[in-house]
Amino acid sequence: MPGSAAKLVITERQQAVLRQIAAAPTSPVRLAQRAEIILRAFEGEENRAIGAAIDLDATAVGLWRRRWVKAWPRLVQIE
Repeated sequence: MPGSAAKLVITERQQAVLRQIAAAPTSPVRLAQRAEIILRAFEGEENRAIGAAIDLDATAVGLWRRRWVKAWPRLVQIE
């Protein structure tokens, strides 16, 4: 039985920066993938769907979702 996906919160500014990273042709591939994971997760997509869209395992997608949730309070302070 699959677990519950981590619920993400992002600010408008974070969303804009993540979109820039995901779309920039000069962004490292892994960084662009991670930005895409966060954006898609925020929109409510499931880990499997995100993984299929960006050619990544659903487990890895879940890992990055959890890392974002854990780091979010610090990211807001930095912002």
